[in-house]
Amino acid sequence: MFLIIGIGWGRPVKAQNKIIDSLRQVLAGGRLSVDGRIRTLGQLGKALSASNPQEGLALEQEALDLARDTGDPARMALVYSYFSQLYIAVDSLVPASRAIDSALFFAGRTEDKTVKGMVWYRKGLVEDYLDKVEESMRSFITALGFLEGQKEYATEAGIYYIMAGTYGSEGDLAGQARYARFCAQTALASGLPDNLCNGYQALASSFEFRYRKDTSDATLRDSCMYYNRVACILGVQNKDRLLAPSILAVITLNMSNLYAEFYPARYKDSAMHYLSLALDLGQETKQKSVVASCFGRLSDYAQDAGDNRRAETYLLEALAVVNSQKEVNSPLRLHIIHNLADLAEKRGDKAAALDFYKQYIDYYKAYFDAAQVTAAQKLDAQYQFGKTERDLLVAQQQAANNRKLKIVYIILFAASLTGLLFLFRSYHLHIRLHKEESARLLAEQQLLEARKEYLQKELLAGSLALEEKDGLLQSLQQKITEISDPRLKKVGRLITERTRLDEDFESLKQDFAHIHPEFIEKLQQKASGSLTRIDLKYCTYILMGLSNKEVGVRLGIEAKSIRMARYRIKQKLGLGKEESLDQFVRTLA
Repeated sequence: MFLIIGIGWGRPVKAQNKIIDSLRQVLAGGRLSVDGRIRTLGQLGKALSASNPQEGLALEQEALDLARDTGDPARMALVYSYFSQLYIAVDSLVPASRAIDSALFFAGRTEDKTVKGMVWYRKGLVEDYLDKVEESMRSFITALGFLEGQKEYATEAGIYYIMAGTYGSEGDLAGQARYARFCAQTALASGLPDNLCNGYQALASSFEFRYRKDTSDATLRDSCMYYNRVACILGVQNKDRLLAPSILAVITLNMSNLYAEFYPARYKDSAMHYLSLALDLGQETKQKSVVASCFGRLSDYAQDAGDNRRAETYLLEALAVVNSQKEVNSPLRLHIIHNLADLAEKRGDKAAALDFYKQYIDYYKAYFDAAQVTAAQKLDAQYQFGKTERDLLVAQQQAANNRKLKIVYIILFAASLTGLLFLFRSYHLHIRLHKEESARLLAEQQLLEARKEYLQKELLAGSLALEEKDGLLQSLQQKITEISDPRLKKVGRLITERTRLDEDFESLKQDFAHIHPEFIEKLQQKASGSLTRIDLKYCTYILMGLSNKEVGVRLGIEAKSIRMARYRIKQKLGLGKEESLDQFVRTLA
């Protein structure tokens, strides 16, 4: 079956253009207050992040200049939080971390709870993007504490939406259901159609996760479809008011997939109806991953009908759509090419199958290399993020100590009889500063150790990648030997030559036990020996710092299966719902 992966809410097109034009008109009107102009510049800058990020950054700089002229820390905090959101939209991780650090600095100098809440919300977004799940959840909860009673319902709905998804991915279905309800309630209070669609979709996802765990309860399945249908109807009725109309394409595609997966064959017409809607909406809003996934699902139906030629045509259309993306959805492309290779092999075209397998290898290598670069960038951003926070804390403490020292000197000048007492106090203050400096150096040393561990994980990643590549090459070489074609035998000789070259790097391909000798043993002890080879491999990828999406590509399983695998491993390890699997695995290394 075709795997639906890598689909996000995307970026709106027609409605987005209307919003940009409307914001430009508001700015040109010249009747805005300073606060109104700063907020409008921030909104317009974010809206331009997809089409013209440089103009968006220029607008944010204009807002920053306005805020600096007023000297108001609340305005400064708000503008820097806008910057962080814009940098995340264009994948500039280190500037995003620095911007949110500045926002936090100024937020600490204002009593405006709404601004504090917005800054902590965007801090959580940056942390979530950096895969710092626990830190992002703490930031979201802090944001909700500041926003309580401020009637900032749209922001609260957005926070609850992300938290519901996080609890679902961790297998805590009760937590997912709770925050999905909060999301729907605050979305109703906001009255905004985007929030309402997200709220109902969050409820639908909660019922879907619960049904997957207990398929005997059909009411869970029907509730999932009900809330998806409500979100769809609401979106269609308010299509012109949606900031992100692309959400409709995602919802209708989900409904088609749910009908195909969970309902009897007589519901095929319903599945095809929503699939057709998803294809039309995806093309209208230029959501190419959605369009490609629709073609993939049509390919599944063609294969079920025994029409492999038509199935291949749909897959080729899907591949063309993915390749036309400005930022190619690599996991989706890899899955399409793999399906094309399978179809070619089924119809007996070994040469075409081999060609598709070769494309798969080339694209996988490029995707793996890009993933490594992204992981390094995220690591650097995390380092900068933590370093700035520590430097700020040290600077604040030093400033406080300097004020205390001034008081000491004044008292010494005014009262010589008490001089010895205050000199003694001053001496202890210097000792304290020395200890704080030592603590800062220790923190730097720990960061260096973390980087050393990262290099070890890089070695492990390379080892695993070579193993996967060698396995695929051996499989291809075996298939070639079964075919008496001189051209394919040349390819076989190339593979043999490449394998011989790879043997020169065998010294790098150390067993994981040489890097962390007690890791596997500790895992099995904790799980009473119940972990399978796949479970151990998944835990290894967690230790490497790979995201769920990257693990799915390497293990060849769906994102939903990844979530269930995490839940199963946590049960085997005896971890509670609130305990983090990632944190537990890292404590064993």
